[in-house]
Amino acid sequence: MGKKDGKKVAKKSPLEQQAEEANSIVCGSIFKLFPVFQSYTRNGLDAVLQCSAGKELSKDTMQQLFALTKSNMKTHYDAAKWDEKGWNDKDKMNEMTEPDARYLIARAASSEGEGEVLGFIHFRLCVEFEVFTCYIYELQTTEAARGKGLGKFMMQLLELVSRKFGAAQMMCTCFKSNTGAMSFYKSKLSYVMDENSPDKCWDPTEMYTYEILSKKLPPPQPIQKTESGLAASAVPVGPGGVGVVQGE
Repeated sequence: MGKKDGKKVAKKSPLEQQAEEANSIVCGSIFKLFPVFQSYTRNGLDAVLQCSAGKELSKDTMQQLFALTKSNMKTHYDAAKWDEKGWNDKDKMNEMTEPDARYLIARAASSEGEGEVLGFIHFRLCVEFEVFTCYIYELQTTEAARGKGLGKFMMQLLELVSRKFGAAQMMCTCFKSNTGAMSFYKSKLSYVMDENSPDKCWDPTEMYTYEILSKKLPPPQPIQKTESGLAASAVPVGPGGVGVVQGE
């Protein structure tokens, strides 16, 4: 799901400038740093991954991402009366097409044209609560791709690349009613309720419909430049050549 927007500041801090620069180049760097993540072939799935700014996606692709998000999330938005009105097509499309939006997309491998979208992550490298953060706006998969490791694979990649660019934490907002997502983040990815989540810092007598979850990242390892371009250094590698996030 998306997130509650905080107040905007007119002048960017050095940390905000760092995050903005990282967000501007992450999609062009992600598979140069971690090429083994460009495909996912296991558990009956054969997928290829791409990373793009929202403004670079075709209208058809954006419509697929929007439709998948609405199918998976509308009931949760409506139940929570998000922003006092529940799901709103216009608000969600505006959020998904903002200039800072970045997308990691998994498609069915296809020899002709763009394959069917199996899942995607809408993310942004930004500053949240004065911390350089990779904020997960959406993690959505189709029903056919669910429970087959694809979501964790993509999140693992984002953790690795976020570390490389110096992010100190991963963060997302999750509806309490979305028990599957809550379990996924907490049990499989080791996220915890953030200290800035409403239950921890707002009126304790109120009932809140969502939690802010976060995961601290280890200090970054330097990005090395080679003759062929960027290269990741000293990244732990697991079975099958897949990079493993520390602590997983």
